[in-house]
Formats: sequence, structure tokens, C-alpha cells
Amino acid sequence: SGTLFLVSHDRVFLDNVVTQTIASEGDGKWLEYAGGYADWQRARKAKPAASSNKPVANTPIAKAAPSAKSKLSWKEQRELETLPDRIATLEAEQVTLSKRLEDPSIHTPGGDAPKLVSRLAAIDAELIALLERWETLEQGKD
Repeated sequence: SGTLFLVSHDRVFLDNVVTQTIASEGDGKWLEYAGGYADWQRARKAKPAASSNKPVANTPIAKAAPSAKSKLSWKEQRELETLPDRIATLEAEQVTLSKRLEDPSIHTPGGDAPKLVSRLAAIDAELIALLERWETLEQGKD
């Protein structure tokens, strides 16, 4: 599967066609987002809320570090063991959806493209959360 870079001012067209959006974040920084224009807008609006929590999190870092080094509970160990399979399942769905998006017939009004792009964005977010959780559990395993 190849990559096609597309530039357009037609936001509806972008939402119906693109699977990834590369957007300027200012200061020469570019970030990639799953989905079209509307997906990028949602992700961009969600970022300030996430970054505004960071200053609050600076205070309890010293308290959180000792608990992270404690041994995993039975439930956490089971979760850690299931994460690779959960991630593999999502990645397989991601590949399947990406292949479906290559079919031009779904990029018509009323086609499945917007739903598929939305699901791909949700998969990306879930994969990031699972990978972060995996890292957290791995750190607490020792």
C-alpha cells in the first residue's frame, strides 16, 4: 500500500478521503493524526485539556514513584499478560480497515469511509493508551 499526500481546502472531501492528517502545531512542529479534518480538530481541542493537567501532576510525582516500583497485584499481572494479544487484535483490525479504505467505492456520499476513519482514530487512541499502560505495568513488575 502506498502513500498519497493530498492538500485541499475542502474539509468534507478530506474527511471522506484521508486516513491520516499531518498538521502544523507551530514553531516548525508537525504532528500526525489519524483521520481527516474533523478528527484533527477533535484531537487538537482535546490537547489543551490534557496539557493543562500536567502542571497539577508535577506535585505528586515523588509520591507516585515509590508505588510504581511495588510488585504488581494478581489482577495487574493478568492485565499485563493480556496486553500483547489485545494490541495485536487492534493492530489487525487497523490493517483490515486500512485495506477497506483503499476501495474507491466506499468514498462516495453515504459510503463507509467516514465510519472507517472514525474507527481508525479510535483504534489509534486505544493503542496509545494500551501501550502506555503496558509501560506502566512493566515498570511496576520489578
